[in-house]
Amino acid sequence: MGIAIANEFKKRGAEVILVTSVKNDTILNGIKVLDVVSTKDMFEAVKNNFKDCDYIVKAAAVSDYTPVLVFDKKVKKQDGNLTMEFERTQDILKYVGENKTEEQIVVGFAAETNDLLAYAREKIVKKNLDYIVANDISQKDIGFGSDNNEVCIIDKFNNITKIDKSSKTNIAKEIVDTVTK
Repeated sequence: MGIAIANEFKKRGAEVILVTSVKNDTILNGIKVLDVVSTKDMFEAVKNNFKDCDYIVKAAAVSDYTPVLVFDKKVKKQDGNLTMEFERTQDILKYVGENKTEEQIVVGFAAETNDLLAYAREKIVKKNLDYIVANDISQKDIGFGSDNNEVCIIDKFNNITKIDKSSKTNIAKEIVDTVTK
């Protein structure tokens, strides 16, 4: 969804910065692409660039946790179990929401498997968002790995716009239409 939304903003004449780990030949010319590998890289790229943006759309589903230790060699099998310790990653969307200006519009995404609208509404408040795009990732024919999606766009006043199953390109148009009103 992130690339489709970036492309839609670009088609409408916006100067676009796309922070992504996805290599994709559908990214329109003229979009400034900041390639990242990790959640930490993404946080730094967003932190260093979002202050100059009118709209911040955080569509990436990044890891909430990262291993404390990373091995550079194969870990050999031993007797017993291997336990790995994880630590929380920086919450990029929360950081942006807490540090945005009054004029900036921040749009988050909620990919959920149950209680979609309840979790999305909670996320709007906790992260100080203007909009959230909620999608049910338990459905196999939409969302991740599919060309289609089905979403609800919820604003901070709890107005809901439901977008039925459609191509991600069409959904991106609806999202941009809604958040730029």
